[in-house]
Parts: sequence; C-alpha cells; structure tokens
Amino acid sequence: MKGTVERQELAGDPGQIRGDDGKLYHFMAAQVRNGAVLTAGDRVDFIGLGEDARDIHLDARTVPPPAEVDIGQVKPVYPAQGVPPAYAPKPPARDAGSLWTYFMEGLTKKYAQFTGRARRSEYWGYTLFWWIATIGILILDSILLGLTSAMVGPGEAFWYFYLTIIWQLGTLIPNIAIVVRRLHDLNLSGWMYLLKLGDGIIPWAGSIAILICMLIDGKPEKNVHGTSPKYGQGDDVISVFS
Repeated sequence: MKGTVERQELAGDPGQIRGDDGKLYHFMAAQVRNGAVLTAGDRVDFIGLGEDARDIHLDARTVPPPAEVDIGQVKPVYPAQGVPPAYAPKPPARDAGSLWTYFMEGLTKKYAQFTGRARRSEYWGYTLFWWIATIGILILDSILLGLTSAMVGPGEAFWYFYLTIIWQLGTLIPNIAIVVRRLHDLNLSGWMYLLKLGDGIIPWAGSIAILICMLIDGKPEKNVHGTSPKYGQGDDVISVFS
C-alpha cells in the first residue's frame, strides 16, 4: 500500500502515515527499510497490519536527484606555490601596459634592474622602440657624416657615427637587464645571458637560444624571482642573477 508520512517518529513517539485508503497507520523507525529517515510529506510503500505500518520503503520518486553542477561556473583553483598540473589552464592574464611605456621604463626606473621578472610584452615593447631609435640615430649620423664630408672633403670628415656609439653604450646595461628579467620569468638563471658568448664559437648559436627564450610565455606560478608580472599579484623581487 502507498501512503504519505504525516508525522515522523520523535523520542519514541510513533510516527503516522496516512494511507491512500484514508486510514491512519502508526510506525516506528525499526520498520523503515534501508536506513531511510522519514519526514512529513514523504511518500512511502508499506504493509498495513491493523493500525500499524510494517515493512516501510521510501518511495524512490520522492528522493531528490543530485544537484547538477554547471562546469562552466566552476573556477579552477591554483596552488599558491609549486608547479600546477600540466593539464591545468593558466589563470587570466593581467592587462599589459603600452609598448612605449615599457620602453621608457626600461631606460629610466628599470635602467639597471636585474631583479624581478619581465613579461613578453615588456621585452618586445622595449626592443621594438630600441630598434626604431637605433635606426633613427643611424640615419641622423649618416646625414651628419655627409654634411661634414661635403664641407671639408671626403677624406677629412670629422663625424664618425658618434651618436650611434653613445646610444649603443648608453643602452648596453638596460639591454642586458631586460633579457635577465625575461629569463627570470621562465624561472631560468640570468647568467644564461652569457650564452651569447657562444656566438664566437658557433655563429649565432647563443643569440638564437636567447631569442627562443624571449618568445616563450612566462610561468604563471611564483618562483624565486618573484610573482608573475602577467598572471600574478604584485612585483615581489627576490634574487638577481641566480
């Protein structure tokens, strides 16, 4: 027989089931099968013996289905430290600054900063405008060389690309510093910059190796050089070339 629980058993006081036949049946928890706990409103199957309900089974249709989880709403959790699983997606990237801003910072407040990390956009922003400036200075030097040659004769020119030499020497330190910070972003040692010395043994070998590193996205997790400038929060600075 089927019925509806009107009152559950409380402190030894029998519960009550209103059968579909209209009669009221009493029950104790011991008569409920499969360890189910009955509450008012539950639909049940039972055997009625006089005024007692026996062999009570909770109607499966009254058991609520498990809640559905929208996978799209579940945000991935990233460990504070350590390497995340290879299959885990990277956290959202922070907005990058303008390429011009990166260039100016590289020549000013980060002129000799060999600590911390640099994201790809910082390196390539600096490098782009450095080359634009270099080409512009070369053109200006060529014009000055031509003017002096015209004034005093081809063999007597007194201008020999001085602006280019000054520019190259003046930007040598920030050029090295930004490569070191970019290597730090990959959790690599800044001393890898010395691979460029390998160009004298195998032409371009060291420079190509460094170029490949500059193209690789940084690690999202914090490393010994600080938090990620692209994915992290803050600008922790811990080590220099290590």
